Amino acid sequence: LPITQVGGLPLPLAIPCVILLNAYLAVFTALTCLAMRRALIFFSSGSSEKPGQRPSFVPALAGGAAWAGFEVLGGLLFTGFPWLVLSAAFVPWPEWIQAACLTGGYGLSGLYAAGACLLAAAFPLRGRSLFLAGGVLLCLAPPLYGAVRLKNLPPTALSRPFGVLMVQGNIDQNQKWIPAFQQAAVRTYMNLTEQGLSRAGREGFEAIDLVLWPETAMPFYFQPSGADVLSDVLRRFVLRRGIHLAFGTLGSGISDGGGPVLFNRVQFLSPAGLNLGTYDKEHLVPFGEYLPLAADFQFLRRILQGMDFSPGRNAALVTLFPDGVRPLPGAADATPASNGVALGMLICYEVIFPELARQRVADGAHVLVTVSNDAWFGATPAPRQHLHLAAMRAVELRRPLVRATNTGYTAVVDAFGRIDKESRLFTETAVAAWVRPSGEITLFYLLHPFLRIFLAAAALLLLFLPRFRPGGRIFTHL
Repeated sequence: LPITQVGGLPLPLAIPCVILLNAYLAVFTALTCLAMRRALIFFSSGSSEKPGQRPSFVPALAGGAAWAGFEVLGGLLFTGFPWLVLSAAFVPWPEWIQAACLTGGYGLSGLYAAGACLLAAAFPLRGRSLFLAGGVLLCLAPPLYGAVRLKNLPPTALSRPFGVLMVQGNIDQNQKWIPAFQQAAVRTYMNLTEQGLSRAGREGFEAIDLVLWPETAMPFYFQPSGADVLSDVLRRFVLRRGIHLAFGTLGSGISDGGGPVLFNRVQFLSPAGLNLGTYDKEHLVPFGEYLPLAADFQFLRRILQGMDFSPGRNAALVTLFPDGVRPLPGAADATPASNGVALGMLICYEVIFPELARQRVADGAHVLVTVSNDAWFGATPAPRQHLHLAAMRAVELRRPLVRATNTGYTAVVDAFGRIDKESRLFTETAVAAWVRPSGEITLFYLLHPFLRIFLAAAALLLLFLPRFRPGGRIFTHL
């Protein structure tokens, strides 16, 4: 769908692209299965695999490590593409994902995979009750922990909420880059913002402190200063409404070699219409935002729609209320944050990488903010999958996440992965919500640099185990 309808490639060229992508992703699944197979044979109770032989617990645990390890490697190799992570499938049931604050999404996938391996080893049931009990325990321990965690929510270090308005313009991807439609895009987002602010007032929002427009919502080069008609229109709009505005746009710069470069940028404006900061996307999507040198063919450049981006290198944090959080009348937790609220920015696919979200928290972010343009996916499950992957970052790091998209799903995710104020696909809307900043530090945050190395190394070690374990018996029958 993205390649034909948006990228403009003919179907005979688009089909091989899809086949190659799926073949690449299938490699990690195949390697996971191979590592599980090697572990089963190597750690079995005899020197070779025999019909009816009962394996120990070790192969199941090794299988979970293989699953988690190859999810890690899938997010690292060839720029990474950690899509369809097992643990993200449980996002609709928040109790099942709370343990991600301890193990991370990859580690939680490994726990569930190990539990499934034990349950599979328990059949036929005769004489294998320990496998059944172990599998049930591994599968149910995370949701039991999650249920207790959600029932006894700890106070956050920064608990005062602030109001956010997320605007979803539903602009056609095939029209947004046409110069004649630039003014229409500006009018659409300004009108939806006006309507959203009015509706928020009626819904009891005393004030909206941040308005968020999605990735490349403004399809032109925004000029923080200088003469530019559309940039001046935005500055006057912000000044008139007195709002903090963050929006996706295009940025320009100079490369190390002295040539011009293009950035996928988020621009922040203060209520006075002044430049509050920018963030340029650092982790770009190959074939979506740039072409690798080995695949730099003219017919593939049609997919980029003329947007050949360079990775950004600027800071990703912007601070709201630097003199303290805006007072909220009637709030029980009325202590302001002395240094304001730091927003950690992630653009589109960046939110599916745990290491990038963790870096935002390491830099001091109290709230994760992400903008995306999922119009590429059309009416497929991919927009929902993208939202669920974003929710995992909130749980892992105990940070609320604010998400604005061009066509949906626009939503707010609290620090426990619960999705709120979710929009519908392919609608023009503006969604207002309260967001509670958080300063909690999770075990996953502390362990992540070592955890992913351990899981990746374990998976590779299992993959290269000999086909048969040499020597005598080590693991006896249970």
